[in-house]
Amino acid sequence: MQELVNVDIEDVYPYEDAEGNSLNPRDFTTPESAEYIGQLGEQFRFNKLNPGQPRVKPILYRDGGIYWIIDGECRYRAMRAIGTKRFLAEVYDDLADAETARSEAAKAMVETDCKLQLTAAEMSRGVQQMLALDLPDEEVAAVARIEPEKVRRARRGAAKVEDAAYDMTLD
Repeated sequence: MQELVNVDIEDVYPYEDAEGNSLNPRDFTTPESAEYIGQLGEQFRFNKLNPGQPRVKPILYRDGGIYWIIDGECRYRAMRAIGTKRFLAEVYDDLADAETARSEAAKAMVETDCKLQLTAAEMSRGVQQMLALDLPDEEVAAVARIEPEKVRRARRGAAKVEDAAYDMTLD
């Protein structure tokens, strides 16, 4: 059975096999991983519905008072980095169900990595929509993973060319 639970981050641990080896395929020792986790944390700060939390909920297995991360260790690390104390997670009480969720999450990770990337024009339209909704430049930069100065330039350009900005790239 699965339920949405507000979990204390101090009760959550990375999922390991019987020998204590991490089951996460990511190498968290690289500078790229550290940068990625920092970017995730910045994005979570701008979550208006659940500040400091990811929009996609981590999947956890409840083992007594301990929660094991089945899917979402990067999100967990990002939340810890920005000081999130509690977060919403999909929680399973049955290990078999949790393992099924883990296998489905692993497939989803690979499937979504193979998705079609946004073109420069599509990225520009997404940024233009956020600007039209009057989101702060820092929030747009964090969500789009671009430099804040690029967002400020896009905002100034959109003010000059109006709707034509939707047909232009950010450059």
